[in-house]
Amino acid sequence: MNPFIRQELDRKTAAFYDRHYSILDWKLLNYSDWFYLGDEHRKKCRFCGRSEGDGATFNNIAHCFPESIGNHFLASYYECDTCNSFFGDTIESDYGNYMNLYHSISQVKGKKKIPDHISNDRKSKITQCSGVPILSVVGNDEEDEKDLNIYDTLHVSINGNHIEYEDVAPTHCPIAVYKCFVKMALSVMPEREMPVFTDTIKWLKETRHSNIFKYKKLLCRYKFIPGYNTTKYPCYWLFKRKGVSQCAIYPLYVFCITYGNFSYVIEVPITSELNHSIKDVPFPPLPFFTESDDYLDLSSTSKISDYKQKVCLTVSGGFKEVQPEELPEAILDKAKIK
Repeated sequence: MNPFIRQELDRKTAAFYDRHYSILDWKLLNYSDWFYLGDEHRKKCRFCGRSEGDGATFNNIAHCFPESIGNHFLASYYECDTCNSFFGDTIESDYGNYMNLYHSISQVKGKKKIPDHISNDRKSKITQCSGVPILSVVGNDEEDEKDLNIYDTLHVSINGNHIEYEDVAPTHCPIAVYKCFVKMALSVMPEREMPVFTDTIKWLKETRHSNIFKYKKLLCRYKFIPGYNTTKYPCYWLFKRKGVSQCAIYPLYVFCITYGNFSYVIEVPITSELNHSIKDVPFPPLPFFTESDDYLDLSSTSKISDYKQKVCLTVSGGFKEVQPEELPEAILDKAKIK
């Protein structure tokens, strides 16, 4: 039995969602073959409005979520090759940069493999060899490499059986990361709901980013899920608020995506929505034991290159110092920062 799996959902939170929200869609992406959303014989892009009759092509696999999150089976006929390429080169690229450390340390298999994470100063590396995670650090010179305290001066600190790793994320635009979450939500949104997202789609495709909301920040809630391979497969939920909009006190659409060691929740924006916040709703009930949730403010429209990220890992049994000559050649080769 996995000690990080909850046998029962939090009843209070589940009752809140039963009362205030309907589930529009949800899936656990544990398929053994491709699963497509939409009509293969009537392909029409929901992001530009063009169909095959209008000259749009649908030759490439349009992943509903980026492959970088471990989505290797959910695709759609809703996205043409031009829009697919545009999103891949823009917001999905920013998302991949922002999540690189988390994807590497959670061992989330991307397009080809689990990504390595090499620090910006090239003094540390996270990789894996035969399913075993490897964290390596190097000093500035030979004296540093002999000094056992180099961990304290670089990216790693060790306290008992805890490792804390900190690094600066690759350059990315925070609002583009938020847009990538929104694009995921719209990729699985039922067709009947799409008319209210006309302005949202225009906003997604802006090359000069702006905040779609006038009076509130673009917040993303998240929770850390402890354990190794606890979630196993990406899973998502798409909620729509019940009741009359004029009397509403909660966001209309809520999207939750869970994979690796994290779960993320956003409000799927529409321009006519009132000044509600994702803070007004509890985190959706998850079948995992999690840490308390926190918030990311992804409102900034500027590229940033100094954003620090930190992860803390617990290793049972503590640590043992091993000399390089004691390690197999395959591990030494993977640990090298080339």
